[in-house]
Amino acid sequence: MKLFLLIICVIILGVGTAQDTTFYTAFRDAINSTGNTGTVFYIDTAIAFWHKPSELAKKKTLHGVETIRVNKKNSLALTKKELKSLDQQAKQAAPVLWPEDMMPDSRRVTRDTINSIAYQNRWRDGEKEKPVHYYYFSQPIYTRNNTLLMFYVYDMINYSAGYTFLFVYRLEKEGWKHRLAISTGAF
Repeated sequence: MKLFLLIICVIILGVGTAQDTTFYTAFRDAINSTGNTGTVFYIDTAIAFWHKPSELAKKKTLHGVETIRVNKKNSLALTKKELKSLDQQAKQAAPVLWPEDMMPDSRRVTRDTINSIAYQNRWRDGEKEKPVHYYYFSQPIYTRNNTLLMFYVYDMINYSAGYTFLFVYRLEKEGWKHRLAISTGAF
Protein backbone atom coordinates (compact mmCIF):
# COMPACT_ATOMS: atom_id res chain seq x y z
CA MET A 1 0.00 0.00 0.00
CA LYS A 2 2.84 2.42 0.87
CA LEU A 3 4.57 1.70 -2.44
CA PHE A 4 1.33 2.33 -4.32
CA LEU A 5 0.87 5.72 -2.59
CA LEU A 6 4.50 6.63 -3.28
CA ILE A 7 4.08 5.83 -6.99
CA ILE A 8 0.88 7.89 -7.16
CA CYS A 9 2.62 10.86 -5.45
CA VAL A 10 5.58 10.66 -7.85
CA ILE A 11 3.28 10.55 -10.87
CA ILE A 12 1.21 13.49 -9.65
CA LEU A 13 4.24 15.59 -8.71
CA GLY A 14 6.03 14.72 -11.93
CA VAL A 15 3.09 15.73 -14.08
CA GLY A 16 2.64 18.97 -12.12
CA THR A 17 6.31 19.89 -12.55
CA ALA A 18 6.25 19.21 -16.29
CA GLN A 19 3.18 21.40 -16.72
CA ASP A 20 4.63 24.17 -14.59
CA THR A 21 7.84 24.39 -16.63
CA THR A 22 6.52 24.16 -20.18
CA PHE A 23 6.78 27.95 -20.47
CA TYR A 24 10.60 27.68 -20.38
CA THR A 25 10.43 26.86 -24.10
CA ALA A 26 8.61 30.16 -24.65
CA PHE A 27 11.39 31.96 -22.72
CA ARG A 28 14.03 30.47 -25.04
CA ASP A 29 11.98 31.25 -28.14
CA ALA A 30 11.58 34.87 -26.99
CA ILE A 31 15.37 35.16 -26.55
CA ASN A 32 15.95 33.67 -30.01
CA SER A 33 13.52 36.20 -31.50
CA THR A 34 15.78 39.03 -30.28
CA GLY A 35 18.63 37.59 -32.35
CA ASN A 36 20.53 35.77 -29.60
CA THR A 37 20.94 32.11 -30.46
CA GLY A 38 24.03 31.52 -28.30
CA THR A 39 24.35 30.74 -24.62
CA VAL A 40 21.74 32.58 -22.58
CA PHE A 41 22.82 34.14 -19.30
CA TYR A 42 19.81 34.86 -17.13
CA ILE A 43 19.47 36.46 -13.72
CA ASP A 44 18.49 34.02 -10.99
CA THR A 45 15.37 35.83 -9.72
CA ALA A 46 12.16 36.86 -11.45
CA ILE A 47 11.40 40.52 -12.06
CA ALA A 48 8.10 42.28 -11.44
CA PHE A 49 5.81 43.29 -14.28
CA TRP A 50 6.92 46.74 -15.45
CA HIS A 51 3.50 47.67 -16.83
CA LYS A 52 0.25 45.92 -16.11
CA PRO A 53 -1.32 44.51 -19.30
CA SER A 54 -4.22 46.98 -19.03
CA GLU A 55 -1.73 49.89 -19.09
CA LEU A 56 -0.42 48.66 -22.45
CA ALA A 57 -3.85 47.97 -23.96
CA LYS A 58 -5.62 50.54 -26.09
CA LYS A 59 -9.37 49.96 -26.10
CA LYS A 60 -8.79 46.45 -24.64
CA THR A 61 -6.34 45.55 -27.43
CA LEU A 62 -2.61 44.95 -27.14
CA HIS A 63 -0.68 46.25 -30.15
CA GLY A 64 2.79 45.08 -31.11
CA VAL A 65 4.64 43.12 -33.75
CA GLU A 66 4.63 39.45 -34.69
CA THR A 67 8.28 39.08 -33.69
CA ILE A 68 11.08 41.44 -32.71
CA ARG A 69 13.04 40.63 -35.90
CA VAL A 70 10.04 40.79 -38.25
CA ASN A 71 8.44 44.17 -37.71
CA LYS A 72 4.98 43.20 -39.00
CA LYS A 73 2.22 44.78 -36.91
CA ASN A 74 -0.03 42.48 -34.93
CA SER A 75 -2.60 42.86 -32.16
CA LEU A 76 -4.53 40.86 -29.60
CA ALA A 77 -8.01 41.76 -28.36
CA LEU A 78 -8.75 40.97 -24.72
CA THR A 79 -11.93 41.25 -22.71
CA LYS A 80 -12.23 43.56 -19.72
CA LYS A 81 -12.43 40.47 -17.49
CA GLU A 82 -9.23 39.03 -19.02
CA LEU A 83 -7.35 42.30 -18.53
CA LYS A 84 -8.52 42.51 -14.91
CA SER A 85 -7.38 38.93 -14.25
CA LEU A 86 -3.99 39.53 -15.92
CA ASP A 87 -3.47 42.74 -13.93
CA GLN A 88 -4.27 40.90 -10.70
CA GLN A 89 -1.82 38.10 -11.53
CA ALA A 90 0.88 40.62 -12.43
CA LYS A 91 0.35 42.45 -9.15
CA GLN A 92 0.44 39.24 -7.08
CA ALA A 93 3.43 37.62 -8.80
CA ALA A 94 5.82 36.73 -6.00
CA PRO A 95 9.59 36.62 -6.42
CA VAL A 96 10.85 33.25 -7.59
CA LEU A 97 14.30 31.72 -7.90
CA TRP A 98 14.74 30.33 -11.40
CA PRO A 99 16.29 26.85 -11.63
CA GLU A 100 19.74 26.06 -13.01
CA ASP A 101 19.72 25.18 -16.73
CA MET A 102 16.18 26.49 -17.13
CA MET A 103 16.45 26.11 -20.91
CA PRO A 104 18.93 24.54 -23.33
CA ASP A 105 22.33 26.24 -23.55
CA SER A 106 21.73 28.59 -20.62
CA ARG A 107 23.44 29.65 -17.40
CA ARG A 108 21.82 31.10 -14.30
CA VAL A 109 23.83 33.89 -12.66
CA THR A 110 23.32 36.36 -9.85
CA ARG A 111 22.86 40.05 -10.56
CA ASP A 112 26.10 40.94 -8.74
CA THR A 113 28.11 38.44 -10.76
CA ILE A 114 26.87 39.52 -14.18
CA ASN A 115 27.14 43.22 -13.34
CA SER A 116 30.73 42.72 -12.27
CA ILE A 117 31.60 40.76 -15.43
CA ALA A 118 29.87 43.29 -17.66
CA TYR A 119 31.57 46.23 -15.96
CA GLN A 120 35.03 44.63 -16.14
CA ASN A 121 34.64 43.65 -19.81
CA ARG A 122 33.41 47.00 -21.10
CA TRP A 123 36.96 48.22 -21.84
CA ARG A 124 40.05 46.14 -22.51
CA ASP A 125 43.38 47.56 -23.66
CA GLY A 126 41.70 50.86 -24.51
CA GLU A 127 39.30 49.25 -27.00
CA LYS A 128 35.63 48.73 -26.46
CA GLU A 129 34.76 45.06 -25.98
CA LYS A 130 31.70 43.27 -27.31
CA PRO A 131 28.78 43.95 -24.91
CA VAL A 132 27.70 41.29 -22.46
CA HIS A 133 24.07 40.25 -23.01
CA TYR A 134 21.97 38.79 -20.21
CA TYR A 135 18.28 38.53 -19.44
CA TYR A 136 15.73 39.01 -16.70
CA PHE A 137 12.38 37.20 -16.88
CA SER A 138 9.13 37.92 -15.10
CA GLN A 139 6.93 35.16 -13.87
CA PRO A 140 4.44 34.17 -16.57
CA ILE A 141 0.79 35.10 -16.25
CA TYR A 142 -2.05 33.29 -17.99
CA THR A 143 -5.54 33.82 -19.36
CA ARG A 144 -8.06 31.97 -21.53
CA ASN A 145 -7.95 28.76 -19.49
CA ASN A 146 -4.15 28.86 -19.36
CA THR A 147 -3.82 28.85 -23.15
CA LEU A 148 -2.49 32.42 -23.41
CA LEU A 149 0.80 33.22 -21.71
CA MET A 150 2.46 36.62 -21.08
CA PHE A 151 5.84 37.50 -19.60
CA TYR A 152 8.41 40.28 -19.59
CA VAL A 153 11.98 39.94 -20.79
CA TYR A 154 14.64 42.53 -20.06
CA ASP A 155 17.34 42.16 -22.71
CA MET A 156 20.30 43.71 -20.90
CA ILE A 157 23.43 45.03 -22.59
CA ASN A 158 26.35 45.38 -20.21
CA TYR A 159 25.50 46.43 -16.68
CA SER A 160 23.20 49.42 -17.09
CA ALA A 161 21.40 49.44 -20.46
CA GLY A 162 18.81 47.31 -22.14
CA TYR A 163 15.41 46.84 -23.73
CA THR A 164 12.14 45.56 -22.29
CA PHE A 165 9.61 43.41 -24.10
CA LEU A 166 6.28 41.87 -23.23
CA PHE A 167 5.86 38.57 -25.05
CA VAL A 168 2.55 36.80 -25.61
CA TYR A 169 2.36 33.10 -26.49
CA ARG A 170 -0.59 30.84 -27.31
CA LEU A 171 -0.71 27.16 -26.35
CA GLU A 172 -1.24 24.97 -29.40
CA LYS A 173 -0.94 21.22 -29.97
CA GLU A 174 2.80 21.56 -30.68
CA GLY A 175 3.43 23.68 -27.56
CA TRP A 176 3.76 27.42 -26.91
CA LYS A 177 3.68 29.46 -30.13
CA HIS A 178 4.71 33.10 -30.39
CA ARG A 179 1.70 35.40 -30.80
CA LEU A 180 2.82 38.98 -30.09
CA ALA A 181 5.82 41.05 -28.96
CA ILE A 182 5.53 44.53 -27.49
CA SER A 183 8.54 46.74 -26.99
CA THR A 184 7.90 48.59 -23.74
CA GLY A 185 11.02 50.72 -23.57
CA ALA A 186 14.77 51.08 -23.36
CA PHE A 187 17.03 52.26 -20.59
